[in-house]
Amino acid sequence: MKRCPVVAKIFAGLGGLLLAMPLAAQGRPQVPRTADELVSAVIRESEMPAATQSTTAHLTLTYVLLHHPDYPGSYIEDVLRRLEGLALAADAPELRASAVSYIALASSARSVRPMGGVMARLERVYGQSRDPLVRSAVVGAMGVLAADRPAALAFLERLAVAQNAEFPGSAEAALGSLVALGEEGRGVLKRLHDSNAVRDPEARRKLLVLASRRYHLQ
Repeated sequence: MKRCPVVAKIFAGLGGLLLAMPLAAQGRPQVPRTADELVSAVIRESEMPAATQSTTAHLTLTYVLLHHPDYPGSYIEDVLRRLEGLALAADAPELRASAVSYIALASSARSVRPMGGVMARLERVYGQSRDPLVRSAVVGAMGVLAADRPAALAFLERLAVAQNAEFPGSAEAALGSLVALGEEGRGVLKRLHDSNAVRDPEARRKLLVLASRRYHLQ
């Protein structure tokens, strides 16, 4: 299922950080005292020239979100609130989209305890942003959630059947995230196929292909 190249790059980059963590973060990393310091360090790293770019702050943020029960709830709340602001107001489009992906990490299956309430944050960012890249990142992030799944499934189903696209390729993106949500998502896809509810022509074609594969990507 097609995904915006920038969004795909973001998720691939986070995957690389996750793979690096056992080697680069032996035990708990040194974490900045405040959430603002942590997220500001991530911004500074993102602004570095590619040849000199570090991933230390990105790796620390990834660790904190995946191990959020190890930190004070107020600290994690501040981090997530700061990331929401970044998703809406960062100057660089890729930084806005990557902030969305970080928010979703706390509720992903890789988290030591998938956090509830993340879906509400993603919906809030989606509703306040008119940036197609950010909205695409939000929809992609819903596909990694291990908590709040009923809300994610309902949101994605609504997007898949919408008469008008909310961003370019929105219905198709919703189908891709439903596939990523496993059996629950495949149940929604089957219902959409059986009811002929998807209106977007390209998404309809993709759904036919998915149906032929029993709602798996391969």
